[in-house]
Amino acid sequence: SNMKTYTISITFTDQQANNPIEAVENFIKDLKEDADSYIYDVEDEETGEKFTVDMSEDDENKVLPNND
Repeated sequence: SNMKTYTISITFTDQQANNPIEAVENFIKDLKEDADSYIYDVEDEETGEKFTVDMSEDDENKVLPNND
């Protein structure tokens, strides 16, 4: 198969919560509700090529090269 392996990163800041567990629970809830409104950093683990994936865009505009 031509499957590749990717690392997907997303960072959430300013999570209001009473403790670390609640912070993660809130994050999971938000992610389930709005997963397609976030921007994800994706890296091809083999080549190190990096992309930004904006799930709110149309398919042809979802993936951008990330040259950070």
